[in-house]
Amino acid sequence: MIDNITSRTERKKKETKQKIVSVAMGLYRAQGIKATTMEQIAEEVDISRKTLYNYFPNKEAIAAEYMKKYVQVHFQDLLQLLNDLPDTCSRLVAVTSTGEEWSRIDVPEDVIVAYREYRLQTFIQSFKDQSLRSGLSDVYRYIIKLGQKSGELRSDIDEKELANYLKMIVTVSFLSNPENYESQEIITKNIDYFLNGARNMSKS
Repeated sequence: MIDNITSRTERKKKETKQKIVSVAMGLYRAQGIKATTMEQIAEEVDISRKTLYNYFPNKEAIAAEYMKKYVQVHFQDLLQLLNDLPDTCSRLVAVTSTGEEWSRIDVPEDVIVAYREYRLQTFIQSFKDQSLRSGLSDVYRYIIKLGQKSGELRSDIDEKELANYLKMIVTVSFLSNPENYESQEIITKNIDYFLNGARNMSKS
C-alpha cells in the first residue's frame, strides 16, 4: 500500500515537472525567455509559485532541463552516428555540429543563450551534482571510450576524467570568445587542443 502511494506520488511529481517544462518552453517560444516570469509559468501550469520553485530555482534551469531531455531523446541516434565515423576527431566534430543543428531546429536563440549562461553558473557544481549535467558528458565519454578501445587515445586515464578535461576546454573557449563559439574554426581548435595539447606538431 505504501509502495503504491509512493509510486503515485513520484509519478505525479514527474508529470508536474514535465508540464512545467512544456508550458515554459511554449511561453519562451511565444514571447521570449526574458519576457516570461516564474509567476506566469506557475499560473499557466496552475500551481503555486512556491511549488514551482520546489522544482526549479529559475527560468534558466527549466531551459536546461529541456535541453537535457533533448539530448536524451537523440542519444541513441547520436551513438549510431558516432559508431559509423572513423576516428575521435571526426566524432567530436560530428557531435558538436549535430548538437548545434538540433538546437537550431527547436530551441529559440535567446533560450540557448540563457541555457549556456546557466550551465556556466553551475559548471563547478555539475561535477558533483548529476542533476545539473546536460548529458553531453556521457556522449564525450562514449567517444573517448571508442578512441581508447581502438588505441587512438591513451587508456591509462579514465574516460570520465578525459571527458571533464574536454568539457573544461569547451567551457573556457566559450568564456573567452562567446560570439564565435560555434564557428568551425573554434570547434576545430578546441578539438585540436584536446587531442594534441600544447605539443609542437612540426617536431613530431
